Amino acid sequence: MLASTGDLPTDDENWAYEFKWDGARAIGYWNSSTWRLESRNLLDVTAKYPELEDVGESLGPGDVILDGEIVALDEKGRPSFQRLQHRMHAGSDFLHHARRTPVQYFIFDVLWANGESTIRLPYTRRREILDGLGVRHPCSRVPPTFAHRGEDLLKAAADHGLEGIIAKQLNSRYEPGVRSASWRKIKLVLEQEFVVGGYLVEKHGRGGLGSLLLGCHDANGVLHYVGNVGTGWDERTRHGLLVLLRRLERPLSPFAQPPSRSAYHVAPRLIVRVEYRRWPQDGQVQQASYKGLVDDRPVGDVVCQAAKLQRPR
Repeated sequence: MLASTGDLPTDDENWAYEFKWDGARAIGYWNSSTWRLESRNLLDVTAKYPELEDVGESLGPGDVILDGEIVALDEKGRPSFQRLQHRMHAGSDFLHHARRTPVQYFIFDVLWANGESTIRLPYTRRREILDGLGVRHPCSRVPPTFAHRGEDLLKAAADHGLEGIIAKQLNSRYEPGVRSASWRKIKLVLEQEFVVGGYLVEKHGRGGLGSLLLGCHDANGVLHYVGNVGTGWDERTRHGLLVLLRRLERPLSPFAQPPSRSAYHVAPRLIVRVEYRRWPQDGQVQQASYKGLVDDRPVGDVVCQAAKLQRPR
């Protein structure tokens, strides 16, 4: 179940609120003996996070299915997606990476417990069941929920440098695989995932990566160019991206309207998460900053609002 983007609900009495955690979504499966973590694109990522391998044991006997977010915290205890990148894309030596950049599993929903599915139960009852599981683990927790306090929690998120909050209808069921209006993201920082369709090299340099050309799909699956991002990375990340991009180069642009004759075109296989300040209607993303690669969903799932698409001139 995924959240839609929107504003604070006007009927505050019908909603509960949680902080929005900037990490990687994961479903946790426990069958009284085996613990498994599965990413959003159904990949088994258990081995990548050895510090989470015994979370299931803290749940006790009985099968349980959980929904949550894997996060890497910064020095102030705030989730950092950029830090999490080192864990998401680590190819081996997972114990070494766990020591350098430990993660937490923040659990916010339960889909199966006490021998039965809970997805048809209202949110309030699922939270009662989740709290009753008594999760006790040094690398996992159940963050609090706050009913009828949307404005207060949004202010608290801003004061602590978080990216926003999630509003959840008190009577809402869990809808697997659905982006539902019953869950609503209220963001302090605008953020979007984009497909990379090309890149530019530095204008005054040694041929290093200058910027990524960003795109998203319309309702018909056509990839549209929506702007560039050229900040937010260190030298190591920039070099690593350039290596990936060179492997994906091709002669023709994947965009419906190729944006630049000087761009290098690539096969649209990489997804990046980007923060931005403005995205005018019929315009391009502005004041964009790179946050990291995303590999837990198909490229075709990256769809933008139709009103935002760059139309042919």
